[in-house]
Amino acid sequence: MKFSKIVASFIAVLMLIFLFSNCNKEMEYNGKDIVSLEYITVDFMGGAMSYRKMNLDSGEIYKKDYYPYDEGNSTEYQLIHRFDASKKQEIVNKFYNIGIFELDEKYRDDSVMDGGSWQLIIRYADGTEKSSKGINAGPSHLFTDCDYAFYDITGVAFWGKVRDR
Repeated sequence: MKFSKIVASFIAVLMLIFLFSNCNKEMEYNGKDIVSLEYITVDFMGGAMSYRKMNLDSGEIYKKDYYPYDEGNSTEYQLIHRFDASKKQEIVNKFYNIGIFELDEKYRDDSVMDGGSWQLIIRYADGTEKSSKGINAGPSHLFTDCDYAFYDITGVAFWGKVRDR
């Protein structure tokens, strides 16, 4: 009887160790192949617009900014950063675990008068895309978490939540 209690206790301890060792393990993204992300923001106080594109296959980040009061606005995207494209799966896994691929289609808060809007477009290798957008509302904490994760992996920021050091 005493031996069976020892064996049962030993098995219980092993199960707890197994469970806790997998608690912090990140899940691997196994969805459709993601080619790029595009993040667009509009500031309603003045109409400034910011466009950011991240090409995960080429390891490039592009930007285009628009200011209504600036006649010299460029309509072309400018390459602003390069990152190691071999880190694509690590980046996608990190974003997946943060939850950026599970955003609601729309976010809205009509109680804010002159805030802003944003849109995230995820483009897949098969030509399809998924879009999420918000007016004066949204999961800004997810964008911040993704920006810090991306910065930790590549050394550059994308969402503008982390300032390049």
